[in-house]
Amino acid sequence: MLPMRRFPAAGLCLGVVTLGLVQELTFSLYRTSAWAVGQVASNGGLRGSHMVRRAEAFDPFGLKGALKDTVEGLMDGLSGDEEPSQEEEQMVVEIFEKFDLDRDGVLNLKEFNELQMTTEGSEALYNADQLKSLLLAVNPDMEKPELGMPFADYRRLYLEGRMRRAYSTDLRKDYQKIFGADHKPVVTAEPVVDTVAVDPPAAAPAPAAPAPAAPEEPPVVKRFPAGSKVTIKGLTGAVELNGQEGEVVPPSPQEAELAAEGRVIVLLSDGDRVALRADNVRLKF
Repeated sequence: MLPMRRFPAAGLCLGVVTLGLVQELTFSLYRTSAWAVGQVASNGGLRGSHMVRRAEAFDPFGLKGALKDTVEGLMDGLSGDEEPSQEEEQMVVEIFEKFDLDRDGVLNLKEFNELQMTTEGSEALYNADQLKSLLLAVNPDMEKPELGMPFADYRRLYLEGRMRRAYSTDLRKDYQKIFGADHKPVVTAEPVVDTVAVDPPAAAPAPAAPAPAAPEEPPVVKRFPAGSKVTIKGLTGAVELNGQEGEVVPPSPQEAELAAEGRVIVLLSDGDRVALRADNVRLKF
């Protein structure tokens, strides 16, 4: 999933270079090149040329690679990200489900390293401190990074353009490594109707008999876990809802069938609940 970039100084791994550091590094590399060129003029062509090559090659901490990644990441951030396709969303879900062995919605250190071993090899394994540093770089607001990588942040590394460029992730390449070149993700067709109005859930009566085992969560629940902040978009029927923000909530018993069909239950700011297709909901980071 993530190619390992190791830094000897203070055990830095996958450091996030700020724009100020980009400017400082650019100026430093310019001064080094200028000094080497001056040596060419004062010491003769052959000796000076050798110095230029040494100056260009010297990169003890991998900062030139980090600079390149950061500049490309900044440029990528200036252009709009394309909406991920349903196939890509399904690939992300299938990979996550394969390695989330305890089904808690988080890749702990062992599960994350199983993914790393499968996609990048033994050289890309993380220790606990390295994974924690990675998670805080991806999401500085994460409350408990020591628990592992939640689905929402794992998804961003594959599908958010800025993250994908910064960490060199390749969803389709990893999917083929894990499942084989002939395996295709199963994308279920969704209903054509844009939105379905849902009445507030009524209080459920106490069951007379033990409730049956809960069915396995549909993939859309993993893509949009309860508590996620979302923005509504692309509705052609209830267009007045486009642009509104809401919070994903668990489906009530009356909404269970809608959720099984791939609908996302969203609680709006005015208290109304709506069931939307996944294509009409975007995670708000």
